[in-house]
Amino acid sequence: MSIWTICKAKLLRSVRKKVAKTVAYMADFETIVTAPTRVWLWALCPISNHKDYIWGKDIESFIEEISKPKYNKSKIYFHNLRFDGTFICYYLLNSGRFEQILDGKLHPYSFTTLISRMGQWYQIKIKFKRTTVTIQDSLKKLPFSVRAMAGAFHLEMSKGDLDYAAERPLGYEPTPAELDYISRDIGIVAQALSIQFDQGLTQMTIGADALQEYKDLIGKFRDLFPELLPECDSFCRKAYKGGYCYCNPIHQGVLIDSPGQVYDVNSMYPWAMHEKPMPYGDPIHFTGKPSENPDYPLYIVEVIADFSLKAGKLPTVQVRGDKRFLEREYIRDSQGLMHLFMTSVDMELFLDAYDVYELEYVQGYSFKATTNAFKLYIDKWMKVKAENTGALRTLAKLMLNSLYGKFAKNPDVTGKHPIIEEDRVKLALNDEELSSTNYVPVGCFITAWSRWNLIRSANVCGDRFCYCDTDSIHIIGLEPVEGLEVHESRLGAWKQELVFTRAKYLHTKCYVEEYEKDGEKKLKVTVSGLPANCRSDVTFDNFQPGAVYSGKLLQKSVSGGVILVPTDFTIKEFDMPVDHHGDPIDPEEDLS
Repeated sequence: MSIWTICKAKLLRSVRKKVAKTVAYMADFETIVTAPTRVWLWALCPISNHKDYIWGKDIESFIEEISKPKYNKSKIYFHNLRFDGTFICYYLLNSGRFEQILDGKLHPYSFTTLISRMGQWYQIKIKFKRTTVTIQDSLKKLPFSVRAMAGAFHLEMSKGDLDYAAERPLGYEPTPAELDYISRDIGIVAQALSIQFDQGLTQMTIGADALQEYKDLIGKFRDLFPELLPECDSFCRKAYKGGYCYCNPIHQGVLIDSPGQVYDVNSMYPWAMHEKPMPYGDPIHFTGKPSENPDYPLYIVEVIADFSLKAGKLPTVQVRGDKRFLEREYIRDSQGLMHLFMTSVDMELFLDAYDVYELEYVQGYSFKATTNAFKLYIDKWMKVKAENTGALRTLAKLMLNSLYGKFAKNPDVTGKHPIIEEDRVKLALNDEELSSTNYVPVGCFITAWSRWNLIRSANVCGDRFCYCDTDSIHIIGLEPVEGLEVHESRLGAWKQELVFTRAKYLHTKCYVEEYEKDGEKKLKVTVSGLPANCRSDVTFDNFQPGAVYSGKLLQKSVSGGVILVPTDFTIKEFDMPVDHHGDPIDPEEDLS
């Protein structure tokens, strides 16, 4: 039975069963901004009715409230559990009443946490005498700031403002304005979560929601994507790479004092999933060069190669753990033999971009291919996106972009747990924990096809090309680019997002572009790690390596919980740019 037959049969049963509304609440803490810190205000509302909120003035009263029988088996969400959860764990660990369970079932007055090795907080589960509550992170379902969420979901309610640093001694009575502020914070997220729940999306993360939706749609997931043997999964995982992000060296660090354009792909990853061949089924292992097998046309391969970049081409190879190269450097010359793991799509890009002096095929895995595995899923959510505005359109975009990453789920799920050390919460590593995988070859090929689209498109722009990142290209000049498919909405085509009047690109994820809106010049600042409140300090004159901007807040664990500590943000240095032949360029040189 073909994959398309399986999917068509499943489509007849694709309407999701009605899911009972999750018994869930939205909560938030307001805390003292200096050490030692504490909760001075909390609020809690049912997600089904955000106007019906209650509040209290300390962490003790919050814990007492959620221990009541009416909260049994409910979920309580915080937006950024890493912050608020630290206060909860500090209280539980210091209370003398609660035992932390690392392995096993909860008993009365115990709790457990779900925190990743990278310090991402997902869940705190607390069992009281007769009540068990699960505390989760709404940020994992709604990856927006509260302020941005109100706009993205077209909510009537907007985020307020608060003087966080005002004096609030023990016993402080919140003002009506402060209660209005916290009610808005929980109300905005509660409304957005309610929209997700109404669609049956009740998993812990938006990625898990997307995967469950996909499984429900196609039926027998493992018939298409069997669990691979550990050695096969480990091999294929070496070819899994993210989006392509590159700053053209001939324009790096140079003020571009002329107009240009920014184009974005219409749904890059959904395009790859919908239009390009994807692997499925049990692979075949091979040694040496892969054979041309029409039944198994895709492959992931290990090669040993010596190569250098062709003139006028963009580098495509990036390796980690090789001391000869920077961690995120795209390689122009391998400086001898190098081990590489690539998909067949990456191999095509590699052979097009480089002069290869030596090439040895070591081993790999071949896969069957289909272009139908994701059509039903992508078509459904593209239709929702096209026919709606506001909340449902935002939700559709989340669902379209959240599925691909679940296929590359790492089997090593070893996490961390909170401990008290020097009267503050720190994280300690758990014992090793492994889980099942999904099907990492799909993740490999989704991102590979996306890089293929982006790099080919950037190459046709020639020296007009300045910068690209995952699904966007930035070019000099306003004339159309021959060979670049431009369309306002067609899946995989390029859409003009911005016309700039001036621009400066320092390095990856670090650039500014000036544009006009309503007759006024504005500056779009894109600097990874630079918070929004600091961007107004950026100008073309001070935007350079080593520039320092004040006001970034770093989370610091202290007695009582965490505080946000002001710090400076410094733009990192970049290497001297080089031309297409590898010769250094003076950033101040006239390139005309």
